[in-house]
Amino acid sequence: MIGGWLSRDSDLEATVNPGTITAIKRNVANIPVFQTNVAIYQGNSGGPAVNRDGEVIGISTWGHTNAEQIKFLVPVNVARQLLREAKVSASAGGEFNQSYRAALEAAGDGRWMEAKKKLVLAANLFPKSPDLMRFGNDADRAIRQLPPWKLYPVATLVTLFAAALLVAAATFFFVLYAPLVMIAVLSFNEAGELVDFVTSGPVVVMKLAGENAIEVVRKLMGGTHPKDADPGTIRGDWGLVILENLVHGSDGPETAAGELKLFFG
Repeated sequence: MIGGWLSRDSDLEATVNPGTITAIKRNVANIPVFQTNVAIYQGNSGGPAVNRDGEVIGISTWGHTNAEQIKFLVPVNVARQLLREAKVSASAGGEFNQSYRAALEAAGDGRWMEAKKKLVLAANLFPKSPDLMRFGNDADRAIRQLPPWKLYPVATLVTLFAAALLVAAATFFFVLYAPLVMIAVLSFNEAGELVDFVTSGPVVVMKLAGENAIEVVRKLMGGTHPKDADPGTIRGDWGLVILENLVHGSDGPETAAGELKLFFG
């Protein structure tokens, strides 16, 4: 990072610094290193040094504090040898890469809250990384623009039900296990996919009471398939895939009795 007089976003933008290998030296462990005049500063060490053909030839490593033009690279063949001696695969993903990759995937799917959590884990391993700081700023901007129901889905749903004069007589928050869900969804042809989704994270199970509660809840939820659900309903506004449409509600007194007994005893 240059800092001081560039804008925050510009300061974090990736750049290419040209340079020349000026000598081949050996460090105190007698390992060959490239001496270079390429810029290496705190935050960009560990980055690749490439030749004119775009081939990685070394890893930006360190520089002399009082000698601006004296920097050093670890040759890529030396790095490969170190990996072989440590019995580490070159394609093995470390804890940092796993967290960073998970953040990228979450952001690509629009799951910015999850992306932010993964970035925090990565930042604990690589503090003050310009890439992480830039990515974190992007995540913060995206989160600020999220609608309330994405930030607080459970609170939003409870508010919707309360506005319809429905009372939450009982509420549980837990992770379901597959056998319990199988009992509830045996009538579905896609039971396997549905079970996988429902058990992939925590769920909120609610027992709602009120006048015409079943009809009111069904109307608030909208049609079973999100593409057929009316705008303004939960599935119509929030749903994308029929097996991942956020909510399920009993369709009649008999099924309600069975499901209430299953989850609340």
